[in-house]
This record gives sequence, structure tokens and C-alpha cells, in this order.
Amino acid sequence: SGTYGANDIQIKVSGSATIIKYASSITIDTLAPSFTSAATAKVEANTEASTTIYTAATDDNTVTYTLKAGEQQDKFTISNTGELKYKQAQTQAGTHTVTIIATDIAGNTAEKTVSVSVVDIGLSTSITWNNIGTDNIINTAEMATATLSGTVSVIGTVSSISVSSIVFKQGDTTVHVITTNLPAIVNNTWTLANNSAWTSKLTQGDYTVIVNLAGKGASNQDVTGLNSITTKIDITQPAQPTFTLTNDTGVLNSDGVTNNGMMTVAGLESDATWQYSTNGGTNWTNGTGTSFTLAEGTHAIDAIQVKQTNVVGNVSSVVKNAGAIVVDTLDPLFAGASTANVAMNTDITTTVYDAQASNLSSGNADDGITYSIKNASTSKFAITTDT
Repeated sequence: SGTYGANDIQIKVSGSATIIKYASSITIDTLAPSFTSAATAKVEANTEASTTIYTAATDDNTVTYTLKAGEQQDKFTISNTGELKYKQAQTQAGTHTVTIIATDIAGNTAEKTVSVSVVDIGLSTSITWNNIGTDNIINTAEMATATLSGTVSVIGTVSSISVSSIVFKQGDTTVHVITTNLPAIVNNTWTLANNSAWTSKLTQGDYTVIVNLAGKGASNQDVTGLNSITTKIDITQPAQPTFTLTNDTGVLNSDGVTNNGMMTVAGLESDATWQYSTNGGTNWTNGTGTSFTLAEGTHAIDAIQVKQTNVVGNVSSVVKNAGAIVVDTLDPLFAGASTANVAMNTDITTTVYDAQASNLSSGNADDGITYSIKNASTSKFAITTDT
């Protein structure tokens, strides 16, 4: 090996004085090039076929590169300068082997077997409804405070990760899509704050929430990912219950005056709970069964209130008493004497005794009192009922 200059090589013909000189320089090179590039390469799945995945290099900058037949050579192309590429984007993880041949200008060759690993790359996120309890059903009160959040998982190397959209669907129907004011991803977590701009679009039924992610792979290729969660929304208000006096014992059966304070509640949904108030809604007591009992006294208009809460937590409108209710369990008090004297042959139109009684609601005699005659002497007397 070596380099010979012009006229360094001469040939003398035997038996002659003639000398033939080689007028050009000649380089004789019998050393093969030596690879300096690595024996492995890594590329992310779905990297575009135009992307260089490996660059061959040797200690000789005059070489050209080709691929050796066999192994998985048919998956690759290589340029004269050593840029190795896949013919098609690889969609699945795996390892492919190819042998690169480096040929210098003297025709010396060297081979390098390279193992190319295709690695998965991807994005996904968990999705959690917050402030909705444990039944996975969102009621009216919960919808007013509900938020969505999640933690992003990354496979491979992905940068510039963001939430690209949030989609709400009922079955195959898209109900609402959020593409602006999207939550930022900080330390791989994101939270969508409660806002009527999106909560008002969700009414009754089962909803699927789809969170779409976007990012860039190591080769600057687009990387996307998504996840979804299905949740039931029930914001239907239960019917307003009703209540009535169980037994209106007053003079009239609809006057709201009674000596029995029991109230009967109706219109309750199955599995619903209900509450009642006797002080205008300031305080509420959990009801049991279908009745409750009022305390002695006068209960003003709207003082008595009843509402019910269905099994998912939605609350009915409140029903109130439209008229005052008087619960009087005290007997009337007679103030007059228990005997009366009358002369014989007194005219039958003559008043022989004036009963005087008062009750709880009024201290005045005869107010709210109805009189009647009891026992065996009924046939001998007559009495005015109101005085």
C-alpha cells in the first residue's frame, strides 16, 4: 500500500535500453474502512418514512453506502452518504436488523449490522368527575360544583403535551365540544373547572366525556391520545309532596282547627327521603313513614313546610300550608254555676241557664265554642249551639 508519484514506476524491457515510465501517480489502498457509528438505533412507532433513523459513519470520508441483501433489508433504504430510513412508517413495536456495506474509492469494503428498535409512543389520560359522591350519578346540586380532572400517561418521548379538546356525547350524538379555554397540563395533571358554559349543555341522561390529547414525538411527529368516561346525569326534580290534617276535628271539617295534630304526607317517591319544618323553613326535621305531628298551638300560614329528596339527591319544591292550623287539645273551661233554679210553669221560651265556656284560641266566652245537650235529659231541653 502507498502512493507512488509520476515517473516513480518504471519498466525496463529486458535486453533493451528502453525504459518505460508511468507518468501518473498511483495510490494503492488495501485497508478496509472501519465503522465508527453505533450498532443500534431507536425510532418511535408511526415516525414518518422520510425521517432519517440512523446515519452510518466510518473513519474514511470517501466511502459510499449500500445495503446487504438478506435479513430485513427490504424494509429500509440508504443513501450514498449513509442516511438510513424505513420505506414505510412502522406502526407496531419491534426490532429489525439490516447490514450496511461501506465501500471506499479503492473498492475495499466493510460491513456493519445495525439493530433498529421500533418503540411504542403514545398519550393517554385518566378522567375523574369530582364533587359527585360515590354513586356515579350527578344530580342538580352536584352539577353546580362538578369538575373534571385527570393524570396524563406518556409512552416514549413526547413533548408539548396539551389537551386539544373535550367532547361530551350522548350515544353517537355530540352534545358539546370544548376547544377554547382548555385546561393546562401541569406536572402531567389537568383540571376542567366548573363553568356554566359547559355544564348548562348537559341535561338528563348518560354522557360520555372524551378528552383528546396532542403532543410531539422525538422526531417532531404528531402524537395524539384520548380516553373516555361515561356518567349518568339526573337533574329531574321530584314532584312536590302534599300534606293535610289527618283528622280535622273542628266544627267544620275544613276549618284547620283540630284536637289531633297529626299531618298526613302524600306524593312521596319510592326510596325518597322527606323533611318537614314547623317554623317557616328555618329548621328541618327528617320525616318517617308518611306523617308527623304538630305541637299544640296556632301555626301561621307558611309555617308548616314539607319537601322530599329523591334517591339521587334532587330536591322537590317546598309545599306550605295555605291557611293557619290550630291544634287545641285542651277541653273548654266552663265558668258558670253547675245548677239553675226555675219557677214552675215558666214559659218554654225563657232561658233557664246561660252556659259560659272558653277555649285555647280565645279567652272570651262562647268564642269558638259549640254547645250541645248530652244524656237522658236531652228531650226536656233545647240549647242554642253558638251561645
